[in-house]
Amino acid sequence: MPAAILVGFLLDTITLNRIDQIFDNAILVTHLLIVSTGIVLLFGKNSTLAKKLKVEERENLINTIIIFSFGALFSGFIIFYTRSGSLSSSWPFILMLVVLMLGTELKKTYYQNLILQISFLYLALFSYLIFLLPLIFASLGVRMFILSGFVSLGIMSLFTRLLKKSNKERYVEFFPKIRKRVLVIFMIFNILYFTNIIPPVPLSLKFKAVYHSINIVGENIYEGTYEETNWYNIFRKRSRVIHRQSGEPAYVFASVFAPTRIRTSIYHSWQYYDEEKVKWEKTDRIQIPISGGREDGFRGFSMKENLLPGKWKVVIETQRGQRLGQIRFKIKDNDTVYQLETERL
Repeated sequence: MPAAILVGFLLDTITLNRIDQIFDNAILVTHLLIVSTGIVLLFGKNSTLAKKLKVEERENLINTIIIFSFGALFSGFIIFYTRSGSLSSSWPFILMLVVLMLGTELKKTYYQNLILQISFLYLALFSYLIFLLPLIFASLGVRMFILSGFVSLGIMSLFTRLLKKSNKERYVEFFPKIRKRVLVIFMIFNILYFTNIIPPVPLSLKFKAVYHSINIVGENIYEGTYEETNWYNIFRKRSRVIHRQSGEPAYVFASVFAPTRIRTSIYHSWQYYDEEKVKWEKTDRIQIPISGGREDGFRGFSMKENLLPGKWKVVIETQRGQRLGQIRFKIKDNDTVYQLETERL
């Protein structure tokens, strides 16, 4: 079972490439429709239509299909949301999605409960709309999130009407429980968003690095100089320690993917670790406009002079402070001239 989960997740990672591609969204929409249809059939399994389709006899099969689609949905959300945010700030939301995905294999009996199925459907629907509507309207921010919330409630209202038509008696019994759970999920999502725990989908950080210098050598072509790591560090070629001559600046380069038609700004928040106060102190917040569509992301950099020796980090974030990622490095004053390498970006 763990192997099946891992293989399925790896296949989804390969299959789901870009959050703004029609194919990727078609997969997610298909699974949402499969889950919705399965729930409606099971909810009204004593109806005339359900009897014609032999739903009662095929209940186990329908539940299996629903659970499979839930697993695929939460797996896809993990992939897209993980690409979009920094785990240091978004881990509670990512962990929730991981638990829901694992539950489709390890706790299947929970996913056979109709009330929980409807609750998980609303959670999946809201998770999807959070990045679908920004893609449709080519806009990001609080307004898009609020719109996503109201659209999700509207769709669930239509869905519960279908449930009422399929089995009115069961609907009267179940509706108060459904309404309560949907509103609780709605409130939890709002708390997670406004505390910057939900990652800033559909943006994603593709690359980040710190350099001694960066030069623009052509249209969309940059050259950065860096210190190499020691020979035994096979996982990172650029050192996170800047040995500088006194007064030299440092540069942080980042590549952020944004879907086609989206134009927004990201920010480089430069922070210094104050050993005496034992905390990070924000020194600068530099705005960098970006535009979407480029496969490897929109590139840009920020530079800071008069750096104090010690620990530094640059947090790449949205205007609201949602973290896309961060890079930590050390500044050391040194009269020794270190060998620098140059690469094109």
